[in-house]
Amino acid sequence: MLPTTGTELLKLPPVKAGLLPRGLILREVGGQMQPIWHHYYDEAAAVLFVVDAAQTSSLADAAMLLFDLLQDQHLQGKPLCVLLNKRDRPGALSQSQLDGALRLHDLRLSHPGRLQVLVASGLYGQGLPDIMKWLAAAAAAADAASLKHR
Repeated sequence: MLPTTGTELLKLPPVKAGLLPRGLILREVGGQMQPIWHHYYDEAAAVLFVVDAAQTSSLADAAMLLFDLLQDQHLQGKPLCVLLNKRDRPGALSQSQLDGALRLHDLRLSHPGRLQVLVASGLYGQGLPDIMKWLAAAAAAADAASLKHR
C-alpha cells in the first residue's frame, strides 16, 4: 500500500445491523499535507493517526506530530487512535519498540481515556474489525457530545 500524498474522502454506508447505523465520512490527509492538517481539526470528530511501522526513519517526526496533535486546542477532548500499520513488513519494529519510539506509554498516562493504540496490516486486513469498532465508538461519542451541546 502506498502512503496518501494528498487528501481523499471516503464515505462508509450505514450498516443497519452492524457497527455503523448512520455511516461515516472519513477524510484521509496524507503526511505530506501536514502543513494544512489544522484546516480539518474543527470538523473532525476523531483522529486516526497512522504510523508506518516499517519506516523507522520517520518515527521521530511521527512522535513530534502525535504530541502536537494531542496538544492542539482544536482537537481537545476528541478521541485519537494511533494505528501502527505495516507491522507485517520485513524490518518493521515490534509493538514495544514502537511504543518506546513514539512514547505511547507516556502519552497514554498524560491523556487518560483519550488515546487508543491499534495494530494493523492493510495488506492482510489485520486489525480492521478493531479499527471499525473504534471508529463507530468515536462517531457515537461525537453524536452524544453534539446532542449534549444543543
